[in-house]
Amino acid sequence: MIKIEGDYQYIQTNPMQVYINSEPALKFTVGVSPHFRSLIERLEKMEQEWQEQKRLIDSNPAVKASYEQFKQMMQLAKEAA
Repeated sequence: MIKIEGDYQYIQTNPMQVYINSEPALKFTVGVSPHFRSLIERLEKMEQEWQEQKRLIDSNPAVKASYEQFKQMMQLAKEAA
């Protein structure tokens, strides 16, 4: 027995019984909503932007020093909050 549980808002599953070589089998079609696809695309874009920023931080000493100062200021702000 197969039991499918979860939130069907973003992912849809459609099981169906099929026959392969006269033997019964199950076939599942899995689809994702446009909102979910959009979310994945946005995450991929954010990751690409971060990789570019990381490359700049690693390749330029002035950018690296500024980034370290930024992290220190953020840490101080968190501690003050």
